[in-house]
Amino acid sequence: MSSYIKRRVSRQTAIKILIIVCASGGLALGLNADQSPGKRRITIPAPVGRPVKGMELPLYDAQGKLEVKLGIESAKLLDERNAELNTVSIQTFNQENGKEIKVDLKTARVNLDTEVFTSKDPVAVSREDFQLTGDGMEFNIKTRQGKVLGNVRMVIYDRSELQTKNQPAAQQENKGEPGNGGQQ
Repeated sequence: MSSYIKRRVSRQTAIKILIIVCASGGLALGLNADQSPGKRRITIPAPVGRPVKGMELPLYDAQGKLEVKLGIESAKLLDERNAELNTVSIQTFNQENGKEIKVDLKTARVNLDTEVFTSKDPVAVSREDFQLTGDGMEFNIKTRQGKVLGNVRMVIYDRSELQTKNQPAAQQENKGEPGNGGQQ
């Protein structure tokens, strides 16, 4: 009977270890999100105060299209509604599931209900035609609106995309030249 109990205990121990390994593997794979329409909420599958590492979270809209992908090196729940994140990458997607805007944050805090990310560390926002940097930011991934704070710098890569349809390229380029006074 004692060998049966030992085998039984060993199996139970093995099952517990398997559950722990699977659970920790699940934590490493990503965050969870309630994807029901209108009720999406980011959740971090860890107790308050315990750090979790190596997460990737895709967020979908009500139609099931990829809207945002979050890459997070580490996260820690501060309470039931707020988390502290390190090395965060937020990639937004347009309706055709093409990449739109990427936001890179060294550290951030996120309100899990409102999905508003705030950072007081240097940030970079980029798209194929521009790069925007600053000393901090606030970004709402639900509305895709945000503001960059302090020492803001923007580099535009393709100026021809900025010209208006009614204005020829030559007029657009001459308008902003110093000493030209907007005249040709």
